[in-house]
Amino acid sequence: MLVLHLKMKTIAITIYLCITSWVLSNLPNDAIVISGQPGPMLNKKHFLENGLDRSLKLRNAFQREQSNEKVVWVIYNSGNSEKGGYPDSILQIYLAQAAAEHIETKVVNSGNDLIELINNRADSSITTAKLSKLHYYGHATLGNLEVGFVNGVLWNKLFSDRLKVHKLDSMSFSDSATIDLVGGCRTALAPNFIRNKSVAEQFQPIINGKILASDVRVFYPGGPVSDKTLVKKNNGNIIEFPGTRD
Repeated sequence: MLVLHLKMKTIAITIYLCITSWVLSNLPNDAIVISGQPGPMLNKKHFLENGLDRSLKLRNAFQREQSNEKVVWVIYNSGNSEKGGYPDSILQIYLAQAAAEHIETKVVNSGNDLIELINNRADSSITTAKLSKLHYYGHATLGNLEVGFVNGVLWNKLFSDRLKVHKLDSMSFSDSATIDLVGGCRTALAPNFIRNKSVAEQFQPIINGKILASDVRVFYPGGPVSDKTLVKKNNGNIIEFPGTRD
């Protein structure tokens, strides 16, 4: 009887683990696309037009796959074009285009708000949808995603708003998530020997999927472009890093 009891208990545990694994693998996931503010760029549309284009491509791919995933497009904007933000006339055009395509948009004006928006995915009382993809289009310096970049003035560079990767909750991301950072300059390169982690390497402990990053200053020629085009002009490469969450 004891042997039979143990066998039944083992079978019950196995069934429970299988069901739990199936439920976790079938939870809804979302993709997030981030467009940083333009700062001193002459063409203020680069990050917006590529953010919207990527959002649409992801949405269309989910629909073809009959997936329940959705896309959220997040735009960082200080609200002041003299401090690197978007002119309202330009921003409203892209918000209207996104609304017409039924793309969910959120506008944030601080890096902390962006972190909170992402980390809410770890709170099951708010949502059960983890992030399966994150795409970034915006300014980056070695080791930093400069979502609130103002300009090259030293004071502004020191205090520009950043997406602080170390504050991200790994439980906000699905296990096999993909992080695409090619839209920012040199996201595969570390700042120096002291601060020896690139933006891509900072993301590694958060996921078990992959991180794509650039090893050059990326070039936005105008209009929506592919990752390969972003690195091509400066003879760069797309570098892939494996996630190391386990």
